[in-house]
Amino acid sequence: MFDQCIESDSFGVVSDAAIACGALFGTRQWHEFMIRTTADDILDHCLFSFENTVGETSFVPLYLLSGSVYWRMGEVAANMTENVLRYPVAVLSSLYSFSNPLNSCSSSEGVLQVLDRALDAAEGWSAEALLVTNLEFGPALSVLRDKRPPDSEIRLDATCRARLPKSLDDYIGTLSKSGRSDMRRRHRRASEAGVKFVQRWGSDAIDYLPQFLALTEQVASNHDNPPVYDLATLEAATTVPGMVLLTAEADGRILAGSITFIHQDSCVVWSAGVHYPALNTHHPYVFLFAETVELAIALGCRWVDYGRRTYEFKRRHGLYFTDLHTFVYHTSKTDAGLGSRMRQMDESMSAYMGF
Repeated sequence: MFDQCIESDSFGVVSDAAIACGALFGTRQWHEFMIRTTADDILDHCLFSFENTVGETSFVPLYLLSGSVYWRMGEVAANMTENVLRYPVAVLSSLYSFSNPLNSCSSSEGVLQVLDRALDAAEGWSAEALLVTNLEFGPALSVLRDKRPPDSEIRLDATCRARLPKSLDDYIGTLSKSGRSDMRRRHRRASEAGVKFVQRWGSDAIDYLPQFLALTEQVASNHDNPPVYDLATLEAATTVPGMVLLTAEADGRILAGSITFIHQDSCVVWSAGVHYPALNTHHPYVFLFAETVELAIALGCRWVDYGRRTYEFKRRHGLYFTDLHTFVYHTSKTDAGLGSRMRQMDESMSAYMGF
């Protein structure tokens, strides 16, 4: 269930999961989606290209932000008494991408060239700092630590993945004995309660996004977080090839759902929501999880990336954690207290995640 690795003669070992699960976020279409979102306040942007480990051209975007809902959610989770960032800040790869495209870069030279260009742009924009987000363990992270050490570093989150076997039964078989019986029992009870699995691809999802958005807001509120998405952002997501709204429904109502992307051989569950009162009566979230895994396998996916947060649920259901690090580089505009605030937030986030 864990990563296989690909060896690059000039660089080092890159995990199979980093390549497969991160491929979506290195596409032009993903960047075009991100600049249409309104969840982050984007003042300016540019796009850098590089060769990835499978010999293809990937892209990593740089955004100048005047605010970020997702970063603010991290500050809330870390119980920070003051805002950590002073805006505007430059961000290399969106906070809404589970993996930085640089994780799959084919060479140390490519990583360093992108970073140097991003630092130049950040200075030109008079950014308060440059954040290189969602770096996972591997050559890109290592070469930056060695050749361009950041001024500070924070483990902001972790994404949750699994390598997919040949069938849903095989997947359930990898769970603990209690996990296997719980998933089968909840899936059966959901079916007995009339819950159905529905797929709506691309623009067919648009009319159902307001219902889904309300579920994501329930999740945010339940965890004392600000809403992470808005309707304009979700509508923009429908333009990305492979986007599908997956839902668990009963009596014409969405009880749980996710915005998911099928890209190459990966299934990326990007956003999810649930109607909490139905959790113990209709079991929609476990039902949706099982149906999503089965769909991904049927579509030929080798990996599922179920995204960030709700760690305990994901651990119980067979996913493993990949730490996501953010490197912070100071600019001529950086205030003197940023480093200490970052260290405090890093310690608090580790306590919040619990691993």
